[in-house]
Amino acid sequence: MYILHYSAGGEVLSIKIGVEEISNLYLHEETVSRSLDKLLKAFKKSRFQIHPIIVDERSKVVLDGMHRVSVMRELGYKRIVVCLVDYYSNLIKVKNWYRVFRNVNLNKAYSLIKDFCYKKNLALREVSFKDYELKGVPTRSIDIVCGDRVFIIEGPNSVYNLY
Repeated sequence: MYILHYSAGGEVLSIKIGVEEISNLYLHEETVSRSLDKLLKAFKKSRFQIHPIIVDERSKVVLDGMHRVSVMRELGYKRIVVCLVDYYSNLIKVKNWYRVFRNVNLNKAYSLIKDFCYKKNLALREVSFKDYELKGVPTRSIDIVCGDRVFIIEGPNSVYNLY
């Protein structure tokens, strides 16, 4: 196990990089089958895990890397490279997660998003990335960053059910 120490504001966070039995890990969210298929093909080609998954050291809950764990389980791997952290440390900040798309035809993206919002009766706003404020608090919107534009989708119910 390799241990890194990070210090800020008088508090120390230990980050441990090592190997963990996949059977000891707990997944806390659903996976997207398209992402699983893409990752499965990549792992079949390479067999190397490039980035460690992030896991709470005490509970063994996977905080980031659900798809990698699922694919490696499916391929029969017994162990996985992990980055163990103390999820309850004041130095761990959980913020919004933003999907960023590059090399996208903005007109086509806007048309698809606009159609989707119309069919689902959702509000759609578009702002420049420069004017967009990355928030550190949970929102009830889906914010999609495409190049220098941000599409903000809002609805009457929790839009997270749309994923």
